[in-house]
Amino acid sequence: MKNSATFPITGVVKTSLLSILFSALFFTACSDDKKQIETLSKATEAVHDEAMKDMADMNRIARELKQTMIAATMTPEQSAVYTEVLTN
Repeated sequence: MKNSATFPITGVVKTSLLSILFSALFFTACSDDKKQIETLSKATEAVHDEAMKDMADMNRIARELKQTMIAATMTPEQSAVYTEVLTN
């Protein structure tokens, strides 16, 4: 009598094992995607914060230019230069 510890893998067992394998791969991939998204989000926030600082500086300078234009006596040509700078 031959005693064998092996048994044939049935279709249900194969399907279950494949499902477990694909689920593990899927969750691993999702985990990597989440890390990439988090990294990109932090980078985006850093760029945004720097841009907002620059915008604050530009707005401050624009207010100063407007005050200079109000206080100064300028020719229309000089005023046009300031107006163009403010527009840009």
